[in-house]
Amino acid sequence: MTTYARRLGLFSGMMAVVGGIIGGGIFRTPATVAERLRSPGLVLLAWIIGGVVALIGAFCWGELGQRRPRAGGGYVYLRETFGPLPAFLYGWTLVLVIATGAIAAVAVTFADYTLALLGFPHTYSVPLAVAAIVFLAGINYVGVRPAAITQNIFTILKLVALAMLIGAGIFLGAPSPPSAPSPPLHLAALGPAS
Repeated sequence: MTTYARRLGLFSGMMAVVGGIIGGGIFRTPATVAERLRSPGLVLLAWIIGGVVALIGAFCWGELGQRRPRAGGGYVYLRETFGPLPAFLYGWTLVLVIATGAIAAVAVTFADYTLALLGFPHTYSVPLAVAAIVFLAGINYVGVRPAAITQNIFTILKLVALAMLIGAGIFLGAPSPPSAPSPPLHLAALGPAS
């Protein structure tokens, strides 16, 4: 049986999970959700539904990890359930599409926000995103400990940024009276928004 070398402590493990869950999308998607739903109550409902679905998924992965404590995660679970072909295809899809797409999306989000903060033009977004990926890959190549420290720092920064956004929304955001009647709301938009 293959197992992982246990090099991360509880705090670093928690920061890795929290950092993976709170990706760059949290800083991108709220405007789209609000635009589609047009109601603060429905926006909160969409986030609650999304949170419940994510929590159920986390419980499922946690249970699978407890029942099959082997290195390989989803690959192992698929191989033992459906056989080697679906597991093989999942592994290659993860390498070529799923993980790489997620990394690219987070890197572009980082680059866009960094350039906006520094006042540089958007044309530097792709080179900065590529540089961020190469830099972080280098840190991960050096070892688990430097990668964990970097992950912890960035996760704490994400949590601080979210706390500041939430605080600004609570203390500085004042509802303005609607200037025109809102268009009719379709609850069908709630599913895609979640």
